[in-house]
Amino acid sequence: MAVRDADVIAIAVGTNEPLLYPHHVHPGRLTIVADLSAPEAIAPVARKLTNVRVIPLAGAVTLPGESDFVMASHIPPGAAFCCAAEAMLLGLAPRSVSESLRLAGYVDAAAVGVLAKLAGEYGFLPAQDACIAEAAQ
Repeated sequence: MAVRDADVIAIAVGTNEPLLYPHHVHPGRLTIVADLSAPEAIAPVARKLTNVRVIPLAGAVTLPGESDFVMASHIPPGAAFCCAAEAMLLGLAPRSVSESLRLAGYVDAAAVGVLAKLAGEYGFLPAQDACIAEAAQ
């Protein structure tokens, strides 16, 4: 299996059944899993493997100062899906910035840079950075 040989696995599917199980992960080395699926596509038994590090909630960010915010039942309170956070940032951005950015169409590298900068300014990224650092340990 090609996925078994991977050091990093990214999953983004829409299914109610887990797709990544222990037999999909090489038992002899560290594997990092970024699961963007909602609900999660990694089986609980695979998540518990000692050589697997899951980037928690890879498709979501923590909203600063909004611990009671609930976007969906399968993500923790205070978190928003990244796609929704992009729209929130456009609403928070000065008009001159938000008018030049779009949420549809081609992914523009300059727009990604602007959104990343805004996310840092408004405190959307610190929790995500911490999750990535934790997963890499």
